[in-house]
Amino acid sequence: MAWVREAAGLRLPELELNVMLGVFPDGPGSEAMRQATRRAAGWMGLDLDTALRSEEAMPLLLTGPREHLVEQVMVLRERYGITCCNASNFAAEAMAPVVERLSGT
Repeated sequence: MAWVREAAGLRLPELELNVMLGVFPDGPGSEAMRQATRRAAGWMGLDLDTALRSEEAMPLLLTGPREHLVEQVMVLRERYGITCCNASNFAAEAMAPVVERLSGT
């Protein structure tokens, strides 16, 4: 994010920062979460153990019950300035209550 902020300069408030989320409501121990973490860790040059232990290392992979998903999206907004989040249609059921909860905030 640092290079985006630097490149945008004074235009940063005008930008929409959009991310694609991986959503795993079954929790961090699910096989789907481990596979997604393994792939993303490789792209980011992280070792798998670090990626699995830290939400901060992999902030775009959301996991857990609804309220935890809400908290994770709020962190993306507050810490990274993310203004728009997308998720696959496979995550629609898990994300619907999150979107409802965050609507208008």
